Amino acid sequence: MTLQPIVITITADPDLPPANRHGEPIAVGISCPRGSVPRSERWALTDQRGRGVPVQTTVLDRWGDGSVRWLLAEFQADVDTATPGVYALAPDATADQPTGITIEHAGESLRVRTGIAVIDVPRSGSAFLAAAEIDGRSLLESTAIVAEDAAGERYQFSIQRTTVERSGGLSAVIRLDGELIGASKQKWLEATMRLQFFAGLGTAKAELSVTNPRAAVHPGGLWDLGDAGSVLIRDLSIMLTPTRSERADVWGSLDATAPMEPAGERFAVHQESSGGQNWQHENHVNRSNQVPARFRGFRAVRDGRELEGLRATPIASIGGGETRISVALPLFWQVFPKAIEADTRHCVIGMFPRAYGDVHELQGGERSTLSFAICF
Repeated sequence: MTLQPIVITITADPDLPPANRHGEPIAVGISCPRGSVPRSERWALTDQRGRGVPVQTTVLDRWGDGSVRWLLAEFQADVDTATPGVYALAPDATADQPTGITIEHAGESLRVRTGIAVIDVPRSGSAFLAAAEIDGRSLLESTAIVAEDAAGERYQFSIQRTTVERSGGLSAVIRLDGELIGASKQKWLEATMRLQFFAGLGTAKAELSVTNPRAAVHPGGLWDLGDAGSVLIRDLSIMLTPTRSERADVWGSLDATAPMEPAGERFAVHQESSGGQNWQHENHVNRSNQVPARFRGFRAVRDGRELEGLRATPIASIGGGETRISVALPLFWQVFPKAIEADTRHCVIGMFPRAYGDVHELQGGERSTLSFAICF
């Protein structure tokens, strides 16, 4: 069986302001019929003009005969506002492999070179990023993942293992497995941070997952909140501290369709509830059978002004001179409650924000994940 070229069409998001996009990272899952793609097949990608486009492929699953069943294809697309980008993917034994990103061992870190940025990922300790440079200039002082339980006990991330989960010429994923550990070294929650890097970009896509390893009790076979295996979280936050600059300023945007604006010394957004008409629905009850959300939507502060709205997708940015760190949360209101705050020294993402009207419950065996992007 011969696999015909696979046509991939990329269009602009109609919900976002019109903008031409160049070098936008794209990832597509490809389903291949049994026997159509042998074990060691290379792939080639061409655009609508027949020009070759670098593509990185990863086999995710194989059929029983060893042929490819599921393939991940990653490339960088160009799309303008008027015309979709059309690409053709096909097996090609002569195709060149992209070489735009490298990972090397650098002491206690893995050093990622994207062609734009040099980013160090630690192999031990409590930080999830150790350093970031652009053109030899340091942008990052420190990072941390910190938490507090309902009793006021504090915890911080401790790396147990750092591995390169996927690596190629266009994209690489590094995984940090660890735990949230208290002052007396007691283990509280399991934590995994995945960091994805892209050739030619200074952006890291991050995904933090926390898991309650305790067993749930489920008395009477009921999965009720307040189970003895649950943990109660007062706060769980991700912190980034840029390299100090005397000319640091803060900018912020409340929505993906809104422009960035100066925010004075502080930009903060707290999404308390969904923002929809049913924000007080009984689906949102806590372990006490009460809806803890205190108001509809979000409240924000920008340039000293208090703002309110229904659904935020914020971006916070801290800059000084020719350097800047920006943080975006694409699924902010959808996975409420969430918070982000930035001043001239720090940016803090509230995965389980302290500002919420209640503690946060993570049931036994339950996992929660937060996705965000950091742009250097």
